[in-house]
Amino acid sequence: MELYLITGPLLAAFFSSLNVAISLTLDGWSTYNLKGFYVVIVHWIDIVMAKSKSLLLTIIDVASGRGIDVHVAKALFEHLKGMGLIVLPKLLNVMSDNGSDVTAIVKHMFELINVVVRYKLMRPCNRVRCADHSVQLVILKVLV
Repeated sequence: MELYLITGPLLAAFFSSLNVAISLTLDGWSTYNLKGFYVVIVHWIDIVMAKSKSLLLTIIDVASGRGIDVHVAKALFEHLKGMGLIVLPKLLNVMSDNGSDVTAIVKHMFELINVVVRYKLMRPCNRVRCADHSVQLVILKVLV
């Protein structure tokens, strides 16, 4: 936690200075005793180097069960908002597996962002399904 107190403001300044949109990858897991967590990776394009860049943004620790979508959406929204209000409108989309929990998380999060930025960022393209995960599900269905 102490490291984040040092690097957090640096990351906030960095993402505030970017002149490009950012995307997130969100994936959730639970332990054997149903302790849940979501890993959030941020992606952007370095326009000077013409390369894609990625960085672990945060790990959201939540209790599994009802309302998890609202809890994760609020936690992720607060994390992004804490990086500066200029970062919120830069969020283009969230890529995830095909789980209904993530669909609800993205919907709730963009509803919160829309209130702060005062215009509608929520659109059908805000949640992108991971192609690798979709292919894996098809292959498993065929093989089983």
